Amino acid sequence: MHTINPKVSDGGQRQDAVLNKQEILRLEEKLSQWIIDSGIVGAKLPEGPFKNEKEYLTVLKTLEETLRTAINVLRTSRIYNINIRNQDELTWLDQADYNGHTELVTALITVGAEVNSRTNPLAWTPLHWAANNGHAAAAHLLLNARADVDLADYSGKTSLHQAA
Repeated sequence: MHTINPKVSDGGQRQDAVLNKQEILRLEEKLSQWIIDSGIVGAKLPEGPFKNEKEYLTVLKTLEETLRTAINVLRTSRIYNINIRNQDELTWLDQADYNGHTELVTALITVGAEVNSRTNPLAWTPLHWAANNGHAAAAHLLLNARADVDLADYSGKTSLHQAA
């Protein structure tokens, strides 16, 4: 679980910080239980970095609204392990981006799929796959999830090269 120690200077801020910390702990416990109950291997809570406690709380509240839908999308797609790779060493996220399947991309990102993984033979990230195949919506989702546009493949090309 990600924890943040707030720096507060007055009683009002301290009380807000305590309430935020309690809400964070409540949400972490609730969301962790949903993940456990889902049975989806590799699913996890976001790890940050977060600027502060308020940002982390906002992320958890958003996750509370989207996690069940993401789990249902993955179950419907028969994905029970987000880290598994196919015979070509592509992750589920690589494949979803390759095909421009934005609902699946969203679900995988929501449950913590690694947006910068490069384990396939080309050393392409999911963003390389989305960019190379012209899937702007999938690329946008990855960028919002902090995908790194500067990661290069084995030939030195970034996802920006693939998009051109």
